[in-house]
Amino acid sequence: MTPKLDSVAAYNKFGVNTSTVRYMVNNLLYYPHEYKDTLDAYFILLDSTSNFLRKIKDGTIDYKGTTYQIVYHITDPTKIKRRSGYTSVKQSFRIPNKLFNIPPTVLIKEIPMPFINTGVNK
Repeated sequence: MTPKLDSVAAYNKFGVNTSTVRYMVNNLLYYPHEYKDTLDAYFILLDSTSNFLRKIKDGTIDYKGTTYQIVYHITDPTKIKRRSGYTSVKQSFRIPNKLFNIPPTVLIKEIPMPFINTGVNK
């Protein structure tokens, strides 16, 4: 297993301490550009809510061979399930540098689907 950096060593190597990286990984949907060197991978995907819900297993989601812990950003799983026909999800994947000893994480944000006027209720 990769050794965990203490906060001083993390600060000396990356200019930021471990607790700050953990906060950003778990709370910021858009990871700050000036700290991207603390990540081994970072990308954002959009998906239908129903497709996302099918992929969840025990609070995690697998993507391209990596298991990510799910963190809900300004929502919760109950709201997402209840509104699944009316929303999509933005998935912000991030893999912190192994030296921080923070698991791969995906932040989930609910995105309203645009209203489409079908003309049915004219």
